[in-house]
Amino acid sequence: KLFDKNANSNIQITGSYNNANIEYATSYPEIEKANISFSLDSNILKLFAKDGTVADQNISSLEVMSDLSEVDLMINTHWVTSGGTNSLIQAINNSPLYEDTQEFTNQLITNGNAILDLKINFPITNPDQINFEAKYKLNNVVIQNPRIGLPQINNLNGILNIKPSFYELKNASGSVFEMPISIDVLNE
Repeated sequence: KLFDKNANSNIQITGSYNNANIEYATSYPEIEKANISFSLDSNILKLFAKDGTVADQNISSLEVMSDLSEVDLMINTHWVTSGGTNSLIQAINNSPLYEDTQEFTNQLITNGNAILDLKINFPITNPDQINFEAKYKLNNVVIQNPRIGLPQINNLNGILNIKPSFYELKNASGSVFEMPISIDVLNE
């Protein structure tokens, strides 16, 4: 505990760390080669980055915040990344998020690039209670999953929304067997 809320003390630290590798949480992909600025104001720790990679995805924006005075320490993150869909699916399938996404990502075959906007609330003392919300913007992606009977969809465009035990793809378009299709998928 860095700061007693009842006392009149205050700690402020700012700085940067270049070419940093950071383990966000056990079993999750590391943030690599990021130029990170950080601040500690009393008990509020904030990290910011606009470069680097995570799971072979390029980081456009990364914000991490945690109140170190909380008894049940929570790490809150918001990141925006872009990169190959196949490397992101591999990272998800090899992380604890797989428990919530496996019905869709197990044996998912994909190719192309997309942008991920991901918010995660990670409780350090109870990691099984992780909460996340992801918006995955697909742009001309190829996707299929033979396990669930999903045929190859080409030129898939749309936004895939993923939350714990929930995913949806609304107002998406693509083509199957060279025929244009519209796609709406909801699964809880």
